[in-house]
Amino acid sequence: MCNLSDLVEEEAREKALKEGHAKGRAKGRAEGIEEGKITTLVGLVADKILSVDEAAKRAGMAKKDFLKYLN
Repeated sequence: MCNLSDLVEEEAREKALKEGHAKGRAKGRAEGIEEGKITTLVGLVADKILSVDEAAKRAGMAKKDFLKYLN
């Protein structure tokens, strides 16, 4: 037989799992957006539409860090 404290504990556990899942999805989406941005900028550099300097600036990173994505 379940008592009140068991029910409260189960509800708290379910709430924590839902919140964790939502945070994980949001983080995954943000990472995916960032990866897509980098991929697009790398493509624009490869097609000689953007310079490496401009692409790095748009990515919000140092040129040396952006260059790592080109290799």
